[in-house]
Amino acid sequence: MKRPGRYPSRVISFISLFIVMSQGMTAGASPEPHMASLNADLAGLAGPGGLPEKSDPWTLLEWSVEGQQLVVRNDSRYVVRLYRQVNVIAANTNLMLPNTYILPGQMHRLELPRGSDLGSEPSVRIYPASACGSAVKPYDVVLKRR
Repeated sequence: MKRPGRYPSRVISFISLFIVMSQGMTAGASPEPHMASLNADLAGLAGPGGLPEKSDPWTLLEWSVEGQQLVVRNDSRYVVRLYRQVNVIAANTNLMLPNTYILPGQMHRLELPRGSDLGSEPSVRIYPASACGSAVKPYDVVLKRR
């Protein structure tokens, strides 16, 4: 049974909001409404039927180093929500993901600073979020070398 206020973390759709503004009817004012638009990204989480709820989908992400790039792949069917900052632990540097989510099938490549020493067991620390957007404990991942 689903608890009220819980949403499955599966698919994000974006909605653009449009606002119609009409000018007041004052002397000399045009009687036609004026159109203005306001765009906002609103996360709407929905998912395919039969996909079980997973409380820690960030554990399914695949992290690796390819040349001078940090690569993250989401080969799962889950939307992974997380803070944009990624800490490269041995190099003592921070990289930024383009969004606060990684969609199923999505891959991101982040350029490592020149001369970054990742050590013998390179790892990153990510800051995941639950399906409803609440912060959870940081998660450390050992990187695969490719």
